[in-house]
Amino acid sequence: MFDKVIECIGGVLERDYFGLRYLDKNKQRQWIDLSKTVYKQLKHVIPRSLNFRVKHYPARPLEELKQEKSRYFLYLQLRRDLHSGRLIGRTNDMHVLAAHILQAEIGDIDKLEDYLGKNGSLADLKMFENMTPRVEAKIRDIYKTLR
Repeated sequence: MFDKVIECIGGVLERDYFGLRYLDKNKQRQWIDLSKTVYKQLKHVIPRSLNFRVKHYPARPLEELKQEKSRYFLYLQLRRDLHSGRLIGRTNDMHVLAAHILQAEIGDIDKLEDYLGKNGSLADLKMFENMTPRVEAKIRDIYKTLR
């Protein structure tokens, strides 16, 4: 199954960083064990749904992940984990990461207002679950320094 997923997304060379995850019958997240059949592992799971996810974050992603596609999937997972609150770290580091996500998504700060509209806020981008005006201001300040 994992091989088919890798094939469908165009091939990822750094496969060890990724896996397929599901919710077991107790609603606990589990990784598919590639040495066992998927059927055996999902036998009592309803609904049967697998998600392609990053299994572990590389310490030095730009050095360890050579393939652009692998770095992109890592980026998507970081963005998702930041929004959901699953990414644990120092508050300032989370703000810096959010600013870099804005840079990747939008470009330089001068494009932000066009992207959000006149009355838009960063909360509309769903960077964090509960974005306060103070957090938004901090992220904007960091974002302004990026080029």
